Amino acid sequence: MLAVKTLKDSLNIFRRSIWLMGNQFEISVVAKDELCAEEQIAHAINEINRVEKLLSAFNSNITDINRNAGIQAVKVNPEIFWLIDRALQISELTYGAFDITYLSVDAQSASSLKNTKTLTQSNYQSVMLDAKAMTVFLKQDGMRISFAANSKGYAADRAKYILQLQGISSGVINAGGDLLTWGLQPDDQPWTVAAADLNCITLLMLI
Repeated sequence: MLAVKTLKDSLNIFRRSIWLMGNQFEISVVAKDELCAEEQIAHAINEINRVEKLLSAFNSNITDINRNAGIQAVKVNPEIFWLIDRALQISELTYGAFDITYLSVDAQSASSLKNTKTLTQSNYQSVMLDAKAMTVFLKQDGMRISFAANSKGYAADRAKYILQLQGISSGVINAGGDLLTWGLQPDDQPWTVAAADLNCITLLMLI
């Protein structure tokens, strides 16, 4: 734990870096007591680990959904259902640019795929949700869903929520480059985020 000392009301910024979800996370909180900050950050880390297991392709709900693609609807827990529902809403808003579905063509499903038109139909619009029964159905055989694109962001949101429940009114979560901030620094200034020089980036891309 690294504490960056400040002079206002004995408030400090406590930071911890840790490898989570295959990425380097850095969690920073504004607090007075280092021991308390460490405990609160530990709770946030536990929540991130929970989300990683929840959204893993090996989670029983997600495995069952993928295994039963084109066969039958699968009952899932409310959190998974809500996440899929929200992902489909974003897919609709982005005209399919964001899509948690993909097609896995294996030896068994390949025989049922008649042509490339079938491939293009396997997208977010082929995910059927039943809110009353709390079920998810992938219409196309060989379809899969994955939360790889949004799992880090959701984990950061959940970690922030846990910290706020514990009374942390200000902090920063850097989830492998995905930044989430809330509140103010101890000197009442907004959190600042440095951005790379776009001209340098363009030059490096050209090189």
